[in-house]
Amino acid sequence: MISLLALLACESDNNLSVLNDNGNGSIDGIMGRVCDPATSTWLEGATVYTHLYRDNELYDTRRTLSDVDGSWNLTDLPQDQMYMIYVQYGSEILEQVEVYVPPSGGVAMDEPACGGGTGRLAVVSGNYDDLGRVLDGLGYPGFEPVDGQSSDQLASFLSSPENLAVYDAILFSGGHVEEDVFFDSDNSGHQARVDTVLASLRTYVQQGGLIIATDWSYDIIEGGWPERVEFYGDDLLPDQAQRGEPGLFSGQVADSDLAGRVGSDLVDVRYDLSTYPLISAVSDDTTVYLRGEQQMRMGTEVSTHKGPMTIGFNDGDGEVVFSNWRFDANADTEAWKVLKVMLNQRLEEAKESE
Repeated sequence: MISLLALLACESDNNLSVLNDNGNGSIDGIMGRVCDPATSTWLEGATVYTHLYRDNELYDTRRTLSDVDGSWNLTDLPQDQMYMIYVQYGSEILEQVEVYVPPSGGVAMDEPACGGGTGRLAVVSGNYDDLGRVLDGLGYPGFEPVDGQSSDQLASFLSSPENLAVYDAILFSGGHVEEDVFFDSDNSGHQARVDTVLASLRTYVQQGGLIIATDWSYDIIEGGWPERVEFYGDDLLPDQAQRGEPGLFSGQVADSDLAGRVGSDLVDVRYDLSTYPLISAVSDDTTVYLRGEQQMRMGTEVSTHKGPMTIGFNDGDGEVVFSNWRFDANADTEAWKVLKVMLNQRLEEAKESE
């Protein structure tokens, strides 16, 4: 069963990896990665440093910062020496470990376990978000792509709960085909197929599956769980909720546990497409993780819309998570940390529930 709030720490006892004793001529100094023990994600902005001594007297310090993937490289280190490496974030020393740099080459630390995993994931492709790239960045490269541009292929894939059951999570990138899969607005005679797809997805979630959808994929939630989320406009008319105006907005992390893991209750969220769906309200048993002011356009008029940005709810033993912002467009915003915490939590839990 997928828990909503339990967050996993890094899988190793140390945030730094175990020393690789073999020198590598292509490496300058010492390189490694650091994992955030609170969120089980690669930690950006950690300070990694070591002191240099001559005749037992300190004469210099080498330092660097970990990048967005948690990677760091301390260079310009005299060789054939032992170094004490410190990893610090804020005022907290996360790790310290002795590392020997051989007479030639450098040292690559073994990569620590941090998020990622071997769970079976399916990603439905779309034109407006690249969740495959997002998963790669989070350490989940082994996903199965599903063609989201063919209504027949997509409907065939989604219509069988038995086929879906082999996946721990199914992720929907915005911009996949919707007509004749999630609604039959043109009355082309595919309503029965639409009903089968939506029923299959509900069964998948109720039996323990995880659905993650973004942006224009909201039709899945609007059609499959209309009682849990109220999108702007008429639920029976496609694209009625797509009234959002692009921009960079401040979002409040409304869930206190998530805010504690993220380390802040305010984050920037980028909406870069010309329109995006707006959420009007949610049911009492739906959790709002992120909310804030957005902008709504009606014709030539633009007004402020206050509402949820990221929500989630359980159905049976499984869960549905939806964000009305594109994951791929927020790799350089503070919303990226919210994304990393939530995705790592849920995908780790989905893997462990096998």
